[in-house]
Amino acid sequence: MGKGTVLNIISGIIVLAATFLLTWFTVGPAGASGIGLIKNLSDYFVNADTIAALWGVPSFVLYIVGGCYILFLASGVIMLLGIKSRIATIIGSLMPIGMCVAILFGSMDMPADIINYVGVFLDTDGIIPGIIPYTLELGPSGVVSLATIALGTYVLLGGGVLGLVSAFLDRD
Repeated sequence: MGKGTVLNIISGIIVLAATFLLTWFTVGPAGASGIGLIKNLSDYFVNADTIAALWGVPSFVLYIVGGCYILFLASGVIMLLGIKSRIATIIGSLMPIGMCVAILFGSMDMPADIINYVGVFLDTDGIIPGIIPYTLELGPSGVVSLATIALGTYVLLGGGVLGLVSAFLDRD
């Protein structure tokens, strides 16, 4: 196995772990993670008209965003499929990188109505409360930030960048 293949496997596992086992950020007592997204995704589609009214966009925009969320949830598996195809690795790594950039820039000074935008990620229970998803808060990233960035954001970003780098290495 070449360096690209090994790094691809490692990055896919890191992205899967960061997506489903770690919290990306917290808003009050609720943590945002892939588990919360899975739990709330059906409500996101069922209540699309209400959420679209809160966002001030047409409801078809929410279906497009929901498709991106589903692609994001599958990005770790797509990266693992990238063992055979470089393009799958690139596509699989761009979604976690984009999500982390949105979280980091969005958390600098979150508006008061941020709950309307990130509510689909939030979950107060988790699978095993207090254990999975694991929450290690690293501190607010803005002066008046309502959210606290957690370890999962940086692990997810690292896995995405590692996957992107592995796409350009040899795959013997």
